[in-house]
Amino acid sequence: MESEPLIAGRGRDEHLGAEEALLSSEILEPAKEALPLAEIASGVYALFVAGLVASTLGAILPQLEEYYQLSDKAISIIFLCPPVGFFLAAYFSRSLHLKCGRRVAVIIAPVCQLTYALTASQAPPFPVLLASLVAVGFFGLMDGSLYAWVGGMKPAKTVIGLLHGAFSIGAASGPFLANAITSAAHRPWYTWYYVLTAFVFLELPCLAYSFWQHDVESFHVENGRKNIRDEAEPDEEPSPQSSFSYAATWIGSAYVFGFMGVEFTVTGWGIAYMNRVNEGSNLLGGACVSLFHLGLAAGKLSLGVMTRYVQVQLLVTSFLCLALLSQVAFAVSTIPAVSVALMALLGFLLGPLYPSGIIMMTQLLPREVQVAGISFVNSMGQIGAAFMPFVFGLISNRFGIEMLVYYVCLQLALIIPLWLWFFRLH
Repeated sequence: MESEPLIAGRGRDEHLGAEEALLSSEILEPAKEALPLAEIASGVYALFVAGLVASTLGAILPQLEEYYQLSDKAISIIFLCPPVGFFLAAYFSRSLHLKCGRRVAVIIAPVCQLTYALTASQAPPFPVLLASLVAVGFFGLMDGSLYAWVGGMKPAKTVIGLLHGAFSIGAASGPFLANAITSAAHRPWYTWYYVLTAFVFLELPCLAYSFWQHDVESFHVENGRKNIRDEAEPDEEPSPQSSFSYAATWIGSAYVFGFMGVEFTVTGWGIAYMNRVNEGSNLLGGACVSLFHLGLAAGKLSLGVMTRYVQVQLLVTSFLCLALLSQVAFAVSTIPAVSVALMALLGFLLGPLYPSGIIMMTQLLPREVQVAGISFVNSMGQIGAAFMPFVFGLISNRFGIEMLVYYVCLQLALIIPLWLWFFRLH
């Protein structure tokens, strides 16, 4: 055998038998590839851009209502469109990975985001804008793929926290940038989409370059097959629905549904709430939502550190209870500065919830169904992110936007038993 690259512990292997040396090499190789920095960096940027895209609707919601002359009930339809794309992405995710590899999945996602940004930048009729929002839901292809891939790494908690923290930083930047460009600079709402198009356009070559080696053969090897032919036996190949037979998929889906419902209800209606209840400006409302997302980012990025000293079950349960108390304080607060601070605190307390749930999924599901399972869970999360803000739009139209705080409290109260049930499976 020709000379091999030197790795840590190679000198010790020379004293082992041939079979033991081969086994040692196989064990050491995953550790060697545990931190592919190019892929992680591009994934972080992709999640940052996804945060910008996700926070855009809440940032410009008051301007959309004014531009299209719509009520709270009518404008809330925009929250229902992205889950259509996410469900399609979850359904085709497994077969797409098997036939095309991971790199195709991560390239399709920014192409769909670019379609949405370019369409919205032209200030199209409202039905066309709704249709373009379906395309942005195909980000779920990359979302589930990245988290399933990272879940197999040794520092999964840290990397997943980094990825979702990047999403929160992007989501925090979105309201501030959008309102700085539109409200502060007195530009129309669709001007923001010119900037968003540039961010997405840069994302595409970054992902294509860093994930180019993640072809179909690489995906099959990663999931325990020797070659593509190993999928020839249909009875041995898990279907996209194979993850449905695991309780973790359904409980995790309900948990992520609730969490995403809280997050997007706050970010979707937070600016409108601050404008109408606290008589603030779009800029003040944008600052409130931005600080909420910064709190989310801080909570997610600190997950790896906190779980070194506190068990995940206790950490998440405690943070959920504290988040509920913070919303009770928010309900009685009439000072804008205090409300903004409490919103930032809520973000920090909610930060570890999602990455903790994804880590649980990677530990409870077999590796061969993790892509399909996590994609489905994320799709259910997107339904929560759409359905719960939509329902609040109906409530706000009937009872007033003052009901936002009580609505969020109810959601948090329902998530607590879901987390305890989810953790018992582990």
